[in-house]
Amino acid sequence: MKRILTILMVMSLCISVLVGCTQNDENKAQFDFSYSVEKTKYARGETIQITATVTNVSGRTYKYDGCSSYDFIPSISLYNSTDKQYQLAHEGIIWATDVKPKKVKNGESGVWTFEFTIPDDVKLGTYSITLSREGDRKEFTDILSIVEPTAQKEN
Repeated sequence: MKRILTILMVMSLCISVLVGCTQNDENKAQFDFSYSVEKTKYARGETIQITATVTNVSGRTYKYDGCSSYDFIPSISLYNSTDKQYQLAHEGIIWATDVKPKKVKNGESGVWTFEFTIPDDVKLGTYSITLSREGDRKEFTDILSIVEPTAQKEN
């Protein structure tokens, strides 16, 4: 009986020690996001400029393989708030093709200004954005409106 109790105690100690062990993945990072936009109302044909920021808030240095270009920036999606399938595309980003190891210290940020040209057949209404990086994402709802331009009276 003592032998069985001893074996059970040893097994429970081993299990508790193993449960406390986790894989330390130093490339796993957490990010915070923010944005700024020039104004909140736009009309067809105008260009929207959204400055998006991603900040390493993981508590450690974020290591990744990237190109020699400035590439620590968030991804962005600008979409109609009532019809999330309707999205506007931003101007493309040209990246260098080389790959090298890179580091971003805790608290450092990456900033990029994305430009969206509003087409003539755009869906009017309010628009939201989602910023993301490496699986982390944050949604900002109803940040701007695309409206029908109003005729101004001539004086």
